[in-house]
Amino acid sequence: KTYGQAGYETRKYPVMLFLHGAGEVGCPSNNGVYNNEKQLWLGGQLFRDRVNNNEFDGFLVYPQLVNPDGCWGAWGETKTANLSINLSMIDSLGKYVRADVDRVLITGLSGGGYGAWRTAETFPQRVAKIMPSAAAGSVSNRTAFVHIPIWFATGGKDPDPSPTQALYSYNKMLEIGADIRYTQYPDLGHAVWYRHWREPDFP
Repeated sequence: KTYGQAGYETRKYPVMLFLHGAGEVGCPSNNGVYNNEKQLWLGGQLFRDRVNNNEFDGFLVYPQLVNPDGCWGAWGETKTANLSINLSMIDSLGKYVRADVDRVLITGLSGGGYGAWRTAETFPQRVAKIMPSAAAGSVSNRTAFVHIPIWFATGGKDPDPSPTQALYSYNKMLEIGADIRYTQYPDLGHAVWYRHWREPDFP
């Protein structure tokens, strides 16, 4: 967003928080914290183009986990403090630019998708919607975020999460009255994210 854009100062804009997969962390072999691009590898250009084309009229936030011990790290398994830092960044956007901190959509792929579920469970008052790809709801307190709309997608050939695991998550949320949508791509394995992101009503 640019300050000179017509109407910018008269409204606030939603925020999409994108959580990268487990293989896109900052780590020793890709220059650690000095490589602030790996988390943009999957989806970065696609969503940037949607903003530039006015298909998504909001802010994009792409944090990156750092792992000094290896090039792997999932948002679903990270410290809760790291999830909190993401929300603090969004609060900063709300203070200094026209970000609407009450309209936060969280998406992510694989380990980042699990992070979207976990953020909704841990900070349900801060999340407007989650749309994880290649991740089912590995959570313990579903009622905490039953009010948050969910659309998740997995592959029919994916072993983790398997179709059985995904349907279990879906049905458990349905049982408590959640607003949940599940899309399974029968011909795909784990890498369902681009198919999910290119659905006409995403995000």
